[in-house]
Amino acid sequence: MDEYTADLFISRDDTSDSSPPQQRQPPPTVVVDEWPQDSDANDTTPSKKSPSGLRSRIANNLSKKTSIQDRLVERLLQQVIPESSDGLAAGDDTLAPGFPADKTSTFSQRPNFNITTMSNNFRRFNARIGVVFKFQARVVRLLSWRRPTHTLSLLAVYTFVCLDPYLLSVVPLAGFLLAVFIPHFLARHPAPPSGTLSSEQSVGYSPKGPPLAPARTVKPVKELSKDFFRNMRDLQNSMDDFCVAHDSVVSSVLPITNFSNEALSSALFLALTLTTVFMTTFASVFPWRLIALVAGWGLILSGHPAIA
Repeated sequence: MDEYTADLFISRDDTSDSSPPQQRQPPPTVVVDEWPQDSDANDTTPSKKSPSGLRSRIANNLSKKTSIQDRLVERLLQQVIPESSDGLAAGDDTLAPGFPADKTSTFSQRPNFNITTMSNNFRRFNARIGVVFKFQARVVRLLSWRRPTHTLSLLAVYTFVCLDPYLLSVVPLAGFLLAVFIPHFLARHPAPPSGTLSSEQSVGYSPKGPPLAPARTVKPVKELSKDFFRNMRDLQNSMDDFCVAHDSVVSSVLPITNFSNEALSSALFLALTLTTVFMTTFASVFPWRLIALVAGWGLILSGHPAIA
């Protein structure tokens, strides 16, 4: 054991025991530097790195930081979300008391809750929800008499539909033609701008000829843009409006329907039962067209600034 131990500290030059004794030299040492100082062939100092390599390293570091953040958020959510997965998977909700959850439905095949998927879907949803808020703003503008001619046109269409209910099937078709096809065609074939020679020579707008402009396309807004933050603002306000409406309905309807006051709920139940029987018998007697016409006009006129 000693002779093997001694051989470990002998230089590789001493391979024979019969050779005359020589002066032992210390074992070679290896020094590893992070950056070689005296190497001219391989310039690996940080100041001489190529920009592409630096960008790739920065991108890799950012991706690692993002993955670390995602893991950290998932670990935090694991502390908040209950350990049992009952009720978190799609299709775990019971249909009604006494009925088991439907595991075979289409809804049960959808993915479970995930913070990364939730964040990605929210960004995608917020980038595309702007068209809904634009439609909501137009409806509010139409009902608030911002342009009286538009509101009066709505009342005229509503009057014709009330007098002849069969026209109700024509309204969506006409609306699709007027609101979708005609604006897109005008965008593809725009009229010449005013003040030009072609506009002075032409008597009226002519749709003939090749298209002069590209077709309209609907694209999601870019993230961190003004429209993106406008959508977030409108979504925030819509959530607040829904919460206020939900709480007001619950506070006004639930106390009289959940039999917390049994006398009031029983009286209301009896009144609704008698009204149902009465309307089943005499519903055909009422002039529903006139009722709908008066109710619609009254509702729209209530939004006029002079009345409101």
